[in-house]
Amino acid sequence: MVEFEFELPLDHLNRVMDKAVKNNINIKWTYYNPRRHSFVIRMQTKEELLEKYLVEISDPLCPAEVSIIKDGKVSEAFLIGVDINGRKIPAVISMWYSENNFRPSKITVTMWESDFSDDAVKKFVEKIKEIKPQTALFQDIAIEGKEKEIIVLKLKFRNNKTG
Repeated sequence: MVEFEFELPLDHLNRVMDKAVKNNINIKWTYYNPRRHSFVIRMQTKEELLEKYLVEISDPLCPAEVSIIKDGKVSEAFLIGVDINGRKIPAVISMWYSENNFRPSKITVTMWESDFSDDAVKKFVEKIKEIKPQTALFQDIAIEGKEKEIIVLKLKFRNNKTG
């Protein structure tokens, strides 16, 4: 099981909760921040459901950072959107850390299969380089999995023994 938490504007609360119930996600706690008109929520789910849930709640107009806690290690995900042919495409960029706290051992990009294209992959790789410049050297990009219209790409680094 993994725990994850994030902060979003209050207008997104119902959508986040609806998707959590639909996906059988456990809610650990939630806090309302009246000053920022936002909420912070911590949830728990099976690792294999995490990225699917995050892509379901991602909104290209409202980027967010997600902290992921697995086996005492903290990793991160970014709910983002990129412009492709005049359309904002939502996706989740997950950065998993195992050996090094500064360079992820694994990066995945999760998006709707209908949004998948070579152009989309290039744009997301550019976005990853913006977020974490130290991850700029990719050896390979491969489709890690497909399930119910969700596609997960795994990026492997050059000289990375754990990728």
